[in-house]
Amino acid sequence: MRKALCISIIALSALAVVGCSSNHSEEVLNAPALSIVEVDRVIYNDLESLMAASDLVVIGKFIQDDEQTLEYEYSEEFGKNIVVGATSTNVIQIEKLLAGETSEETLTISQSYGLDEEANNFITFSNMTSMKKGDEWIFFLYYDDINGTYWCAGDYTGRYPVPAEDKTVYEKDDITTAEFGVYYDVSLVNVDLYNEIISTFDCSVE
Repeated sequence: MRKALCISIIALSALAVVGCSSNHSEEVLNAPALSIVEVDRVIYNDLESLMAASDLVVIGKFIQDDEQTLEYEYSEEFGKNIVVGATSTNVIQIEKLLAGETSEETLTISQSYGLDEEANNFITFSNMTSMKKGDEWIFFLYYDDINGTYWCAGDYTGRYPVPAEDKTVYEKDDITTAEFGVYYDVSLVNVDLYNEIISTFDCSVE
């Protein structure tokens, strides 16, 4: 069995919109920059360790717009306050309970990202793409007693797309960053683990 690994996400700042031309709308041209901040985290490479880290496994749908909290500290280097922490919280409706026990129909889920409106900068401490109202995912969740919210176990290793009805096995060529909800690097997606998940659980949703 492969053990959980501790990784670092490389700090990166990039324009959210690349190669803008003169016929783009002002809203698109003023899209916030994206900053992925380097953090250390545990990730899970096999279903056994992922399950051990999870309190619940559910198929859930985001039903509310997220609410964010940003933490600032003064930076001597930049001569101003900068974001040192960000949390966005959303509510999901449980479409299907796959493992664990809960009597709740909805859950609160948090993720480490937020929009610094003053700097027009979207800052994420997660390699998992942001929550969007209406999105539906398979979640491996652990409960945070202190903050009263759930988090995805192992960041991006705790959230997966609901498979297509006619798809039982995925190949590397089937994987896209957009569909699997990760930034830039498709190699982050563990295809073997995903196939094990969809072969272990009945992920169909009526």
